[in-house]
Amino acid sequence: MDVVEVLDALAYHEKQVAYHQAQGLRVLADYALACEGEEFFDAEIAAAMHWTSAWTSHQIALALDLASKLPRTLDALEKGEIDLYKARVLHDSTMPLSADLAAQVEERVLAKAEGRTGAQVRRLAGRVVMRVDPDGHVFDDPPPF
Repeated sequence: MDVVEVLDALAYHEKQVAYHQAQGLRVLADYALACEGEEFFDAEIAAAMHWTSAWTSHQIALALDLASKLPRTLDALEKGEIDLYKARVLHDSTMPLSADLAAQVEERVLAKAEGRTGAQVRRLAGRVVMRVDPDGHVFDDPPPF
């Protein structure tokens, strides 16, 4: 394989990974909504997936947030336009924002996210949040999960 073939193969597989991650998040969000009010559904997920309870809680929150508050981000992940790290950046950056403000941030960041590194997207999201909501908050570093 020459370098072009390798890069094409890597890009293809990265898009496939992103697609499957989006599908997993959709399944998790649907299940979390269906189990709303059930006491131990998250513990069952943690046990089955061999995840810590903290990671499980974070994954459920991410899935629900992307499915409801940031649907364009989930769509972009599914299409392979962004990776999971960038989706998490948008989730983390918009957590304290209302759905309307989060949608504004999402629109502006996704318009420029493709082709940028995760660190560039994180800085961009921080700037956009400050423009949209100067009182908003952005994590300097991703959560330690």
